[in-house]
Amino acid sequence: MHFNQPGNSQCGASGGKLCKTWTGFQQTLDQKYLALALLCALPSVLHAACFVKPDMIPGMTHCQDDVDKTWHPVGASWRNSACMDCDCGGCCQAYSTPTGFPDDCVSVFDSKACEYKVHKKNDPSISCHIFSAVGK
Repeated sequence: MHFNQPGNSQCGASGGKLCKTWTGFQQTLDQKYLALALLCALPSVLHAACFVKPDMIPGMTHCQDDVDKTWHPVGASWRNSACMDCDCGGCCQAYSTPTGFPDDCVSVFDSKACEYKVHKKNDPSISCHIFSAVGK
């Protein structure tokens, strides 16, 4: 089955109502695919917990952690007290944040382990299953 698509010899010079409908349908479909692609990409961008530091100065041998104010040799990597994995080029969050778990559970951040623990609200000794998380 062939539709009278714009540019098709069956559309003619005037385009006709079917050609205009087809064009509108194509534009709507294209916009929906673009919106879907953006929506799929946004969660990773919105929850990307990384930052890049300005370019290093040539000949630089050490850089300073912005949180702990400690100095590190160029090429080294470390985890700071804010649970960020860093190098001289920048830092990224070292943990994932749970976004989906049972309603009778709660997430609590363990700053020593740099991770969220999810457990029953009424019994912290019972861990809960995490369905989804963002980050890292």
